[in-house]
Amino acid sequence: MGLLTVGSQEIWSILLGFVIGIGNGLCIVTYNYLLQKESPEGMTGRIFGIQNMSTSTLMIGAPLIGGLLIHGMGVSKVFFWLGILVLIIGIVCLAMQHVLWPVRPQSIHPKELGETSSI
Repeated sequence: MGLLTVGSQEIWSILLGFVIGIGNGLCIVTYNYLLQKESPEGMTGRIFGIQNMSTSTLMIGAPLIGGLLIHGMGVSKVFFWLGILVLIIGIVCLAMQHVLWPVRPQSIHPKELGETSSI
């Protein structure tokens, strides 16, 4: 959205906002799934509590910080540079995914495979 100019047609803002909303929805669902899946048993409530507290704090702080950035740099520059920052973080995470998220061998139980014991 940072590349849109003052004379841009409104449809581009609507379409980009729609795409951002879909991406945000997919991210939230995936994030909550991973938190639930990767949380140690008995710690799920505590971890979700920390996640909700962090999200609430960011919801208060982000507009304040965003306002300061926009006041100092302008809307287009803030959107552009934050987009570049997110792109760089994404590329670094993809490049280092084996270091950041190592694959752990998982034991497979016969019940997970749909097998039943013959005893």
